[in-house]
Amino acid sequence: MKLRQFYEDLQDRWAGSLVKVQYLDHPHAKEYMYRLAREGLVENVAWGWYWVPAQLEDVWDFLANDKNFKVIAGQTAASLWNGDFVHRELYLVKVKDRSYGQALKAFGEGKGWDLEVEVARKPPAYTKIDGLLVETIDETILDCLSRWAFLDAFAILHEHPEIDFRTVAKQGYWQRLPGTHIRLKPVLEYGYSRLTGRKSRPLADPFVAREVEEAVEKVMEIG
Repeated sequence: MKLRQFYEDLQDRWAGSLVKVQYLDHPHAKEYMYRLAREGLVENVAWGWYWVPAQLEDVWDFLANDKNFKVIAGQTAASLWNGDFVHRELYLVKVKDRSYGQALKAFGEGKGWDLEVEVARKPPAYTKIDGLLVETIDETILDCLSRWAFLDAFAILHEHPEIDFRTVAKQGYWQRLPGTHIRLKPVLEYGYSRLTGRKSRPLADPFVAREVEEAVEKVMEIG
């Protein structure tokens, strides 16, 4: 009887979500979760984490219903901001809890989802879209640039001409493009100039310039 009540309470609060035994305020939580897993009523994911089953349509349904803190980031956030302009089967999320990140990764692998999980001490600026915490549009542009995902970044600018470009560029002044000595600001300015036909200083690195030019050309071709 006690186990049944525990299970009913678990479903009410955690159905469709990953949950760590330590989060459950019950003296017999560890024992009960073990017993429920043996009965197939919950799924033992790993490292003391369980999934409380619920009907899921897809990975987006899970990410929206899972109650643990995570932010959709990078190219995945870009697909939400630019209307899936660049379709990818990669789901990139940032988490604060390393343990949760490991459980999330393991759960995704079990479902056949390509989940890429990053642990961030300081979560990025985010907003809410359809029940999901997503990087703000400015943050997403800079995040994509920092990952060399130029196509995704400039697709957002192409789809959202209302963006305050100068504000985003200013934010990118202190960030560098990994593997180079170039700041994100001139990379963004160069790509924006190619998109809009405005004048801009040439990039010092010819390889980066070519990558930006190719990305912008692809955006213009698709758009």
